[in-house]
Amino acid sequence: MSSRSVSRAERDDLVGLERSPGVLPAGAGGWFRRRLADLFALAVLAVAGGMAAILVTYSPQDPSWNSAGAGPIRNLGGEYGAWLADVFMQLFGVTAYAVPAALLGWVWRLLRDHSLAPFFLRLAALPAGLFFACVAIDPLPAWEGYPLPSGLGGAAGLVLNRQLAGYLGVEPSLLALLAILPAVMLLVFGAALRWRELAYLVGWPLLLVGLAGGSRRRAARLEKPAEPQELAAATQRP
Repeated sequence: MSSRSVSRAERDDLVGLERSPGVLPAGAGGWFRRRLADLFALAVLAVAGGMAAILVTYSPQDPSWNSAGAGPIRNLGGEYGAWLADVFMQLFGVTAYAVPAALLGWVWRLLRDHSLAPFFLRLAALPAGLFFACVAIDPLPAWEGYPLPSGLGGAAGLVLNRQLAGYLGVEPSLLALLAILPAVMLLVFGAALRWRELAYLVGWPLLLVGLAGGSRRRAARLEKPAEPQELAAATQRP
């Protein structure tokens, strides 16, 4: 065997070769485990899409656990989707969108490595990261038309930020700054992402947005008519 590193899939094949009872082909055990991981990835993808759909179509006017609602249900998930979206939005605010994003990270890791190990640690890190994220964004002002009175961090951010700030004797804004780092670390770990992959995911969209903005500004300068003072200065030049 060469000195190169052995991938997880190759190790699975070697284990299947050692344990093969002679009925199935060599490496069949690893092949079946990878296919099960692929099926699990498809199931997680479906859950992530459903979560994203009910959160995007969330409306405070839909019936929920604290509102009877009136008129037709606007949520794509129907009555149950409206209830679930209301629970997540009321509790976590806009950080609820991190849940389907983290599930997409699971899909990527399952398709790439066929494993979420350590699974239970990642599963525990997600809600912890959500609560830290709620604390981090609670002091930020909500935009006009934001449907929840509890703020961007939801009820969790409102309660945790104010209660912890009062208990520790610090300003809520300082506590929010201190919560940013653990929130990012827990969410990245819970989403089964590596830091290099996160840099690609964040860096490429920012680069494209910057390039598009620069092109738009250059086009606007070219299309802008010259001022009379600029024309006079240009004509006076030798």
